[in-house]
Amino acid sequence: MMDGHASYTDWTTSSPLRKYFEQNLRIGTSRSRVQCHVLSDIYQPEDWKDEPTGPHRSSSEFLQVRHTILVFLPQTPGASSSPSKKKCNESVLVMGMTAWEYAYNNQPTVPSRAYIQHVDTTGLFRPRKLQGSLTRMVISAYFRYCRMVTKVGSVHLFSSSKPSLIFNDSEKLPKKRVIEGGRLVNWWLALIESAFADVVNAPSFVQQNHAPPRGFVYCAGEDFVPLFSQSLRNNINTLNRLPYVEWKYGVPFGDKENAAVIPLFDDDPKWRHYEASLERSEERPAKRQKQEQGQEQCSVNVLEFFQSMSFRTEFRQDPSAFITVTFPDNASGTPFLSNSSSKRSDAATFSCKLLQTLSFATETEALKSSMRMWAWLKLMGSKPIEVADEEGSTDHADKQFLDILNELQVRTDTFREEAPLMAVDVQTLIRRKIPRA
Repeated sequence: MMDGHASYTDWTTSSPLRKYFEQNLRIGTSRSRVQCHVLSDIYQPEDWKDEPTGPHRSSSEFLQVRHTILVFLPQTPGASSSPSKKKCNESVLVMGMTAWEYAYNNQPTVPSRAYIQHVDTTGLFRPRKLQGSLTRMVISAYFRYCRMVTKVGSVHLFSSSKPSLIFNDSEKLPKKRVIEGGRLVNWWLALIESAFADVVNAPSFVQQNHAPPRGFVYCAGEDFVPLFSQSLRNNINTLNRLPYVEWKYGVPFGDKENAAVIPLFDDDPKWRHYEASLERSEERPAKRQKQEQGQEQCSVNVLEFFQSMSFRTEFRQDPSAFITVTFPDNASGTPFLSNSSSKRSDAATFSCKLLQTLSFATETEALKSSMRMWAWLKLMGSKPIEVADEEGSTDHADKQFLDILNELQVRTDTFREEAPLMAVDVQTLIRRKIPRA
């Protein structure tokens, strides 16, 4: 719970992520400026002492920071039927992102890992063709923040195509595009690669970070989408020709390691599979048990855990993948928050709950919901970051991203043309055996 409005206001206007965005987030929108709100909840180990172990807490780590990033686009007089002063001041939500950061129990000021939980858009950014550029610039800035500021050891995410994650019913907006699962995985790979590619203009980045990031990609349902799995391996070979990130197909753990080393997150298939395993089995083979030393033990290894998880229904349809980026030179971490830096607040968490009560099914509803959110942020003392509009600032980054993405997509399409699609039912097999006239 919040410990006073003043402490929340101070944290909202001075969090490390907000300061980094103020100094480094640049988006060449060419027509308008965007406004970014950064909400961050900070916790201490004692905040989780009564909570059960799970995505929010393990025996060695605790959830230290939650981030909610909301990007608004101010509306122009021409965007409304009534060009009044009130209408000119309206803003609409165009992007949202939530991320979690963990720290070690015995070293609460040393971040351990980060988790990008959700990224969502409404498709209402103008001009529409620059929506992707806005999204990529925000996410890329967060990746660089994780490496250069918080010094986490790894960043995790699960790439899976969903109609909407943060903005309810936004898939009904005609200009929103939901990316198909296989293309979405390639989109993430190209984004991560390009996020660390532009180091020519950042000599401090090279000086502070000697070892290149390492990327791990794993398709959990590879037995059900073998063509995508093979094309993903081909794409990794393509990415490894570039010097920015070292990629590998698989997970950043040894196959025979105890499955307790696998990090679990809220709204993550790994956590859902772990929970389902406990419910299905009386013996609970995947149950994590606390040992006398305070460490967790699991009766299955990493390979067995992922093999059993691959049969989940959610992996049998649209391709999806677990993606992890590790920073070898950040293994020891760097303190960035002191024990007395802030009191606990739940503003970032509450903002996500508030968004779940709003609707973005039409442009009118999206505008009304955005203004309700804007009013709540103003009431809470959150001040927007005016993102600088620098002409041509994203041209180079966009070109890098598109060049990488096009190369990955070409290889995927070529493989699909060369290999027939796998038959998933009897009717398909019958049709294939009937000779064509």
